[in-house]
Amino acid sequence: QLILKNKELKIVGAGRTDTGVHAIQMFAHFDFDQDFDIKNIIFKLNSFLGKYIVIKDLKKVLKNTHARFDAISREYKYYITKVKDV
Repeated sequence: QLILKNKELKIVGAGRTDTGVHAIQMFAHFDFDQDFDIKNIIFKLNSFLGKYIVIKDLKKVLKNTHARFDAISREYKYYITKVKDV
């Protein structure tokens, strides 16, 4: 949940990972019809996130674009290790 310019936003993620699996890259979307400072929002969001997650960029997309259902492709790579790697 995010509040931007006094408007509550519903953030929709592209998918999820299984327990113990970590994503290298993930996409999400939210609908918002006003302009805002992208760099400032990225800075503010990252200040609230834990040290193992970061927002790198925000991009404007077509109005009906959906992060999950409009994906062109998905790629999964699994690495198995004997040592714990967070």
